[in-house]
Amino acid sequence: MKRAAVSFVLVAALALAGCVTLGPDFEEPDVTWLNDWQSDLYGQVGQPAAQTETDLRFWTQLFNEPALNSLVETARLFVLMNVSIHDALQTTLTSKFVYGLWRPVTAIRQADTDLNPATSPDPSWATLIPTPPYPSYAGNMATIGASAARAVALAIGTDDVQVSATWKQSGGAPDITRSWSKLSDVAQEQADSRIYGGIHYRFDNVAGQIAGKAVADYVFANFMTPR
Repeated sequence: MKRAAVSFVLVAALALAGCVTLGPDFEEPDVTWLNDWQSDLYGQVGQPAAQTETDLRFWTQLFNEPALNSLVETARLFVLMNVSIHDALQTTLTSKFVYGLWRPVTAIRQADTDLNPATSPDPSWATLIPTPPYPSYAGNMATIGASAARAVALAIGTDDVQVSATWKQSGGAPDITRSWSKLSDVAQEQADSRIYGGIHYRFDNVAGQIAGKAVADYVFANFMTPR
């Protein structure tokens, strides 16, 4: 009950009023990660990548240049990463319909019906991004980032990789470039964006990340092993 109340308050506070009082470090992920249809993504590791349309392709675009010493090893990296992402998503998507947990917008607006005395309703509360039409737990975006980051780290032998990505903005707005020193930092920001947007709880993300890392570990240990 206490954890649910804490997650409830966190989502409400972060998404309220567009995070305008939380500073650029909190507001910027809302611009970059929340809706991939709002802007064109150019991920780069040395060179700009091609335009992407979905978050599923983000990690592939981020590593568009040969990442290892040979074409074979680079192809293996992409296979491990993409298989891990899609298998992890099978887990989180299934869990959504096993647990059927309501999304924050429903929980916050109808908090007087949740039998938790630590929460209170806000009927006018709204998210920053559209709420998906399926249950909340576990987090898909969190598992995408966690599985991809773990798979790449296992394939290249380290999590310490400098990467950056630029989101092309429209209407004269300046482009947004973000840089990270670890793959896991990219994954964490990807997961956090869904809390900032108001469509996930922290425990959704934790569950998605656990699943994503576990799937990537299994895929790496059992498939595409070196000969």
